[in-house]
Amino acid sequence: MDHLLRGLRSLLGEESVARAPPNRDFWVDDQACASCYECGATFTLLNRKHHCRVCGRVFCGRCSLLGSLGPSTGEETPPGSSPVDDRERVCHHCESLINYRRGS
Repeated sequence: MDHLLRGLRSLLGEESVARAPPNRDFWVDDQACASCYECGATFTLLNRKHHCRVCGRVFCGRCSLLGSLGPSTGEETPPGSSPVDDRERVCHHCESLINYRRGS
């Protein structure tokens, strides 16, 4: 549980360390998972496995989404420029925790 809290604090910019790529050491093994952790859908060639970058569990595409894990700046992308895509895949539960921590 401590690694989840440390990872969440780091991703939200609450620590002074630079943001590192997601640590795959705590991810659930692909071979050990035949169905989505949230909805129970069986994984197939079309229903692919996705790891949540915060908790490491395996979800289907509908139960995980791409979200911004970095600190919320509140800045909009200027017209005519393209936004930097720093989104990572997170499950609904971890997304709720991130939004709660941000106060949104």
